[in-house]
Amino acid sequence: MKSVQCLDHNIEFQLPTTEEEFLSGTLHEQVEDICEHSERYPKCRFQEVRN
Repeated sequence: MKSVQCLDHNIEFQLPTTEEEFLSGTLHEQVEDICEHSERYPKCRFQEVRN
């Protein structure tokens, strides 16, 4: 799993990076949220959050 942050709105999203994470379905809502956000605000910039 990777965390990415919208630099303009300071919102963090969790994205699946492995097939297991994607198929588990636990992050589907996060994927939908980032898709909706990028459609609504196409000029937003995203950056990976390093822990």
